[in-house]
Amino acid sequence: MKILQLCFIFAFSVLFVGCGVIGMQSMTPQQVVARANPPNAGEQRVYATKPAGNGALVVLRALNPPAGEFLLGYGIATKGALGWESSEGGSAGGTADNTKPLYLYISSQNTPPNRNLVYGMVNDPRVQTVVAQFANGQTIQDEIENGLFGIVAEPKSALCRIDFRDARLQNLYGYDFTQALDDDPAIFGADTDWAKKECQ
Repeated sequence: MKILQLCFIFAFSVLFVGCGVIGMQSMTPQQVVARANPPNAGEQRVYATKPAGNGALVVLRALNPPAGEFLLGYGIATKGALGWESSEGGSAGGTADNTKPLYLYISSQNTPPNRNLVYGMVNDPRVQTVVAQFANGQTIQDEIENGLFGIVAEPKSALCRIDFRDARLQNLYGYDFTQALDDDPAIFGADTDWAKKECQ
């Protein structure tokens, strides 16, 4: 009888672990990031998933934060033996200004690991495409998804310029990071000293 009980417990344990592994393997990068950074009670979010080397960048925005505020965040998901795993994440927020066409976050020179992270949200529906130019010659383009964008550039290099374009590829907004930005509250983490040093 004891042998049968032990066999039953062992079989149940294998089934439980196996189901857990299958569950993890079936999760998407968005689901993994949402589980690592769960929304507050009653909070609704929109997500956009972008390529990030061997992983994925998931950008998120809270649709209904406290009045007059906004929340903008990200998570990096990497694929391991058991499926997608959350390896990094963060958020930025502040007082919302609906007159601002966009909010932009940029990782700094001293932020590990060896890659650039540029993400944000766009309030102007005319914007369809984001184009980022880096000091090492890389130019990376991203399409707006759910009002969000995200760019990962490897290896790390100063962000020189970013442009926001309409469906006809006409520039609507642009930022040159070799120039003073006048402490624009819609931009988080801009490193103009780095850009002035590295960008030609």
